[in-house]
Amino acid sequence: MDMDTYMDLLSLVTPEILKKDTGMRRAITPYERLTASLRFLATGRSYIDLEFTTAVSKQSLSCIVPETCKAIYSVLKKEYLKIILLAHGVSFVQEEEFNASGCIKFCCHPVATAPVTGGGFGVPYCIP
Repeated sequence: MDMDTYMDLLSLVTPEILKKDTGMRRAITPYERLTASLRFLATGRSYIDLEFTTAVSKQSLSCIVPETCKAIYSVLKKEYLKIILLAHGVSFVQEEEFNASGCIKFCCHPVATAPVTGGGFGVPYCIP
């Protein structure tokens, strides 16, 4: 991600992830929150591993990452994360809308339980 894109994203999510300083400690800045969250998403590393590269405790990271991801989703969902649901092969939207750029296609399949003679222990199976 280039710096301009990062700064644009930071300006969008800052109002949602900004925390106030208290008398006991300084709040973790939005810059640090976004950086740690993007690093977690990009690398898939554990909170324990990120603790050493970000200088933020794993307990704080376990709250920061989900909060920041929710903030990213909430500010970008209307512009970039357009979702179209299809259920049982029937589209709920017109075909012209489906071809819009930036859409993610999800197909909903009926779910069945595991067969008695094999498979997982009651784990749902997706029927294509």
